[in-house]
Amino acid sequence: MAVYVNMPAKGKSMEFPDSFHNWTRDFRPGKQLFPFLEDGAGNCYWVDLNEGTTDYGRIFWTNTFGTDPDYTHESLTDMFEIIAKAYLTGIMFVGEDGYLDCDFDAFDKLSNTK
Repeated sequence: MAVYVNMPAKGKSMEFPDSFHNWTRDFRPGKQLFPFLEDGAGNCYWVDLNEGTTDYGRIFWTNTFGTDPDYTHESLTDMFEIIAKAYLTGIMFVGEDGYLDCDFDAFDKLSNTK
């Protein structure tokens, strides 16, 4: 069972900066994050632009799935290489409805092999 330290009290709204806090590992990225992919539902990828830090250039992900926000890729290049490979191998595909779709389990495996 996870114990969350300093989380907002039950029934209280989370402040915007707290939505970037990773409660499991107890860290928050620097404030210089540039949003570049967002789905309209609150899930967003950000490029870390905090110069002079070890996370500079890495890709940070915030979401509405209840998963702690965290770094998902080492760089934009790394992220787009994985997306291209996923498309070329059929993990990402255009579905019958004409929209881009994905086998998310296979995509997670592919993302974690690099």
